[in-house]
This record gives sequence, C-alpha cells and structure tokens, in this order.
Amino acid sequence: MKRYSLILTLIILIITEASKANGSEILRTQIFDPSFRTLKIANSDNFMNPPAIPLGSGQTITVSFDQLAEDFTDLRLRLIHCNSDWTQSELDDQEFLDGFNIFDLEDYAHSQSTLQHYVNYRIQLPMPGSPIVASGNYIFQIFHRDNPDIVLLQGRFMVYEDSASISGAVSTKTFKGTNDHWQQLSIGASLKNQNGIQTINPHNDLSLQVYKNGEDFSMRSISSPMRIEGNRIYWENSNALIFPAGNEYRRFENLSTAIEGMRIDSVRYLEPRYQIWIQPDQNRRFKEYEFDRTQHGRFKIRAYNASDSDLAADYVDVNFTLSTNKIPGIDVFIDGEFSNGNFSDFNRMTYDDNAGCYRATIPLKQGSYNYRYLAFPTNMASKILRLANNENLTLSQIVGDYDPGEALEGNKFETENEYWCALFFRSPGGRADRLIGFANITQN
Repeated sequence: MKRYSLILTLIILIITEASKANGSEILRTQIFDPSFRTLKIANSDNFMNPPAIPLGSGQTITVSFDQLAEDFTDLRLRLIHCNSDWTQSELDDQEFLDGFNIFDLEDYAHSQSTLQHYVNYRIQLPMPGSPIVASGNYIFQIFHRDNPDIVLLQGRFMVYEDSASISGAVSTKTFKGTNDHWQQLSIGASLKNQNGIQTINPHNDLSLQVYKNGEDFSMRSISSPMRIEGNRIYWENSNALIFPAGNEYRRFENLSTAIEGMRIDSVRYLEPRYQIWIQPDQNRRFKEYEFDRTQHGRFKIRAYNASDSDLAADYVDVNFTLSTNKIPGIDVFIDGEFSNGNFSDFNRMTYDDNAGCYRATIPLKQGSYNYRYLAFPTNMASKILRLANNENLTLSQIVGDYDPGEALEGNKFETENEYWCALFFRSPGGRADRLIGFANITQN
C-alpha cells in the first residue's frame, strides 16, 4: 500500500510539473463535474469578508461543496500558487507550502432527511500541518485519488502580506458626472520596510488590481501609481478607477418547503423535488434607487430549525421570472455568488414570448441568496460561454468597457458596493507575484 501511495504521489507531482509548462492558462473558480454543487469559498471568521487571509495569521478559508451521490468519494486536494493574473507561477511546491501538497479530504458527512441525497465536504485552508509560506493568489483543485489529472472542481482564494497598508475612499463625484451613474475610487498604500520592500520601484514592480464586488469581469489592473510621497503611493484621478455604480442585489430566502419565505410566491412539490417560484421581478433601469441591506451577492445555506444547515438543507428548483420586453441581440444571465462568477446554460435565461418575460429554473440548495440580472450582447456571450473550455482569456478582457448591468438593473450612484483592492509586487528577476497588501473598500 505504501509503495502504491508513493507511486501515485510521484504521478501527481509529474502532472503538476507538466502543467506548469502551460503557465498561460487562466485558472478560475469552476465546477467541471456536474455532480458537484454549491461550492462556497469564504473567510472562516465572517462569510461577508472576501476570501482573503493574512499570511501566517492563523486565519483560514472555509471551503464547502456537495456531491449529489449516495456515498462519499475518495477525494484529494492540491494547491497551486498563481501570479496576479491567475496563471500558475514558477514557484515549486516547497517554496509556498511547508509540507506535502497532496491532501485527503476526510471531513465529509451525508445529508439528513433530504429528498436529494448528497455528501457535504468541508475544508479548512491552509490544511492542518502544511502552512502556506508565500503570499499570492491561490487555486485549490479537487480530484479523485485514482484520477489526479482530472480536476473535478477548483476555486480561488488570496493570501496577503502585511507589507503594505491600503486605504481608500469611494466618491460619487467623478470625471464622468456627479451623483449620476458612476463611482470613483481613490486608493493609497503605505509601504513598510520589510521583506525586501525597501528596494521597490513603484513604477516598475507594483500592480494594483481592483474587483467590484469580487466580479471577475469588473477587474481593473493598474501597473503604475499616479503619484508618490515618501513611502506613500497613490492611485487616484484615473479613469481606470471609475466604475458603473450598479444597483443593490435582489434577494430571496427559502428556508423551508412548508412555508413561503422572503419574496417566495409559491412552493409546490413536482417530482423529483420541490419547486419554488420567486415573485416576478421588473426591469429596474429607470426606477428610483431603493436601499436594501444585502449580502453583496453572496449566498448562505440555511434550513429552518436545523442544527447543521449544510446537511439539512435540501435542493429545490428555483424559478426566476423577469417581466420586461425582449432585448434583441442580448443574452440574459442570473448572476450571484451561487454561479461562482461563471456564465453558462446553468444560469442563462430564455424569453417566453407568450408571457412577455425572461425565465430560468436553477436547482439551488435552501438558504438566503442574492442575485441580479446581467445582459450581454450575443456575440460577447458566446465568447464568455467558451471560457468553460479554459480559453486563455479573462472575463474583463472580453467584457472591456461594456456594462452588463445597465440594461436590466441600471446604475444608481447610492449603491453600496465592495471594492477588493490587491497590491502585487514582483522584484526584478522574480519568479512569482507577491500579494503585499489587501483591503476591502466600501462606500461607507
């Protein structure tokens, strides 16, 4: 058995090293095997925090997912260190991990009294006994013990240093207008003279990336600061830091099939599972702004009166309806953390000409959900759909300056957005990008 395990380990290492030859592949949060559902990547201390933790802090990332199956599968995990663009870095495993880079998934449990049987897996990252020793972007990959070259699902998280202190502000007074459709960021970072940071050349060695609400398609990358004062670096007065304001996320809550939850119109059992219908939504582009305390797109698994919702929550078919005129040449998708930032047939809507509305039915685990409607030109949507085949493109490259939320959600300057700011540093001749600072900046 030990000999078999050693051989398998060597095979995995060979495959891992071979994959580095294709370092241009952009790695994103993705489920490849449809039997896996409800992938959740969250800060263990607070699910409302971004999936980013300080290096060596003892804080962890919690990963949870289900496999729709009667019994558990012998799964394993490996980590991949990535550069700022989410391509694999040149670091060897021992340079970013103090321990082996193959882990058995041993924390799993079967669902309890649910119509849909599933096995829930839970992971704490870094894995016990193998601390992460290098900052940066990370991808975890899940695979079967006997098929290490076939990735079943994978996900992103970040580990950052305390080498730069980042702060900033969000203003509705922008170069494109005041109190209108936009929000503009001003960002500053104070560098600390530690870990080689004192030799930094801000104009050549730094890269600032900003994600609005963690959206991959909204990512902006700025390679050079606008001004420097001592050890304080500023990114401000830049068109690259002007974002469409968007609108507050819509939400619904389904904690029980016995009663109708928040914004649930009706519940009915239609074999093989329960169906719920959300109250019909309207196009909000020209409606006045309405404040709502949302989860910034996140979902939380919850089941009524359950001691462990991850095991007690059932899967239901959620029926979405968007009552609006058909938009020619446009594909409409339902977006939220539950889709892991991906756009596919899973969350694409179809237009019902007779009823005059867009419709979609998505199987989701019971809980509280945020969502919104995004509209992409059909030719752009076709490129986005091909991302599932791991094309070496980013969503932000495909989407560019186009605003997918404008047509159906509108842009309200009052909207409370999150802006994830990640500051990367690569020294001359360096083989990987270090994440030297991270901050989540909000309008308030």
